[in-house]
Amino acid sequence: MESYYRLQYEVLRRIDDGKTDEVKEYLETKIYQKDTDALTILGLLYFYGVGLEMDKPKGKKMINEAVQKGNTAASWIIKDIYKNTN
Repeated sequence: MESYYRLQYEVLRRIDDGKTDEVKEYLETKIYQKDTDALTILGLLYFYGVGLEMDKPKGKKMINEAVQKGNTAASWIIKDIYKNTN
C-alpha cells in the first residue's frame, strides 16, 4: 500500500501544479508497465472528475480491473464506492 500512497501523493501534487495532461500520460505509461496502483488512481481521477472529465463508469471499470489484478487499495476503494452509491 505504501507504493500506492506515494504515487497518489505524486499525482495530486502534479494536478495541483496544473499538470493534468502530464499526469494522465504518466499514469497511462505506468499502467502499460502493469502498475495496478496507477490503474487504481487513474480510475479514481475519472470516477471523481479530478483533473479529468468525470466518467464514473470508466472509473469503476478501471478500479475493478485493478481489483481483479490483486490490488489491495483498489479492493478497499471499490467497496467504499459501492457502499456510498447504493
